[in-house]
Amino acid sequence: MPSSPQSFDQAPFHNSFVDELPGEIAPNRQSRQVPGVLYSQVAPTPVAAPQLLAWSDDLAARLGLARPPARGPAVDALAGNLVTGSMKPFAARYGGH
Repeated sequence: MPSSPQSFDQAPFHNSFVDELPGEIAPNRQSRQVPGVLYSQVAPTPVAAPQLLAWSDDLAARLGLARPPARGPAVDALAGNLVTGSMKPFAARYGGH
């Protein structure tokens, strides 16, 4: 029996990239050399008044997610204004190519 879709802000995140690969906790958001790591854990930059502009019902169905209202906690999580307990936001290392 399929479970009912859940809200994006309630969905569990699996952070295999962060959990399994070398990274660092960013001391700041400035550009810098990060030898030997693939990412920096950083908090997202909040945005003002986020609203849902586009949504893929097909992908959401595959992921078991419910379409969120135009504003609210799910949209705040999509925008980076809300980091849930299972999220580990990161900035990927830029390779220069």
